[in-house]
Amino acid sequence: MEGSERRFKPLGENIQRFRKRAKLSQEDLARELIVSRQTVSLWETGQTMPTIDNLIRLREIFGVTVDDILSGAYELGVLELRSDQGHSEPDERYSFEYKKSEIADMRRRAMASPVVLAAVGAVLFVLSLVLSLVLKVRSYACGVLFGAFLAFGAVMVALGGVCIRRGLRKCRRLSLLEHTAYRYELYGDSAVVEVQQGIDRYMEVIPLGGSTTVTESGGFFTVLFGNRRYYIRSADVPEDSQLRELAGQKKVR
Repeated sequence: MEGSERRFKPLGENIQRFRKRAKLSQEDLARELIVSRQTVSLWETGQTMPTIDNLIRLREIFGVTVDDILSGAYELGVLELRSDQGHSEPDERYSFEYKKSEIADMRRRAMASPVVLAAVGAVLFVLSLVLSLVLKVRSYACGVLFGAFLAFGAVMVALGGVCIRRGLRKCRRLSLLEHTAYRYELYGDSAVVEVQQGIDRYMEVIPLGGSTTVTESGGFFTVLFGNRRYYIRSADVPEDSQLRELAGQKKVR
């Protein structure tokens, strides 16, 4: 943890300085970001770094740029990591950007199921309503049956509507991926992950192994660290890569 504290200390000090300038307590800032006070404390003591979403929110709250908040933390982190590992250059280097076709496919998958659910519910509701009127249901049993179908159809429409709203929110988030580039540098047992989103840049130094898991599926390597996921296209990763070794260890387990 000592190395992480050194790498992230400038960032933590800047967050604390801007927070105090805005006359906000840690609790106030945590409430604005919808995170815990402990999370803000970990940022300010240099033990962890905020996600790019939180960096963008911090930029809005403090009225500064993301570069102002980072203030050399990226360069310092890379330099110290190279020094710690005895490397002047990374063992492996990758870059990744989503193709437009991949983003379009993710949008289709986000909306397909909710739309189908709502459509089936609407058809079931309308069909039950029409049949009950045409057949002029008189018996109690038939009335209950048609009523059940009507209620079931209405519930499906409601659930579909909720899922459609979630799908639309996800699609809005996916639009950010069209302007996002990921860069990776692997140094021994650690990696530097840099995310460039428009004019904003976010960087994180993560361990390879331990709390970080690497899996391969669907043509992508997924690096999972905490609640963050980073992706690399499998075709760009050579057979002797450390990432393939880590993904293979996960499969063995």
